[in-house]
Amino acid sequence: MIPKIPKKILDLKAKKGMKYVMFKENPMDNQWRIMACKNFGTVKKGDVGGYVHSKKTLSHDGLCWIHDHAVVMNHSKIIEDAQVYGKANVTYYSTVKGRARVGDNAFVTKSCISDDAQVIGNSCIIASKGSGSAIVADDVKVIHSDVGGDAVVCCKSFLLKTKVMTGTVIDDILGDEE
Repeated sequence: MIPKIPKKILDLKAKKGMKYVMFKENPMDNQWRIMACKNFGTVKKGDVGGYVHSKKTLSHDGLCWIHDHAVVMNHSKIIEDAQVYGKANVTYYSTVKGRARVGDNAFVTKSCISDDAQVIGNSCIIASKGSGSAIVADDVKVIHSDVGGDAVVCCKSFLLKTKVMTGTVIDDILGDEE
């Protein structure tokens, strides 16, 4: 249940430089939900965002935000102008920064998504990097790999221990066959 946080409290937190407050929807849960204390980017004061593990998860600087029912847990960080939305899950020491986007049902763990990179659809990124203006979309699995530059990886592709910095990978398997 989303509590009604008084406008006065939101104003006070905003004056202290905070852009959001955390609240528990379920006291038995180990995640906190966020609510905006002020307007920034496309976020309006009073907007309810996604879920965080701690106050260190989402920076109070920049335009970064966790939207909808997205979850960011286990020492992961959302900083600068990064956006996480939909039912995305960012976990285990991952960082989303720059103007990067992680959304829909994407799963990112032990990874860094930066610059203008996008991880969307039902993509899964494990122990990898996404950078530049790269797009990872549509049921893609990326494991121990680097996707950057203007690369587009989509349509049920699978990357293992490889680097893709340009071009498009569609419905393909690339990687180290150790």
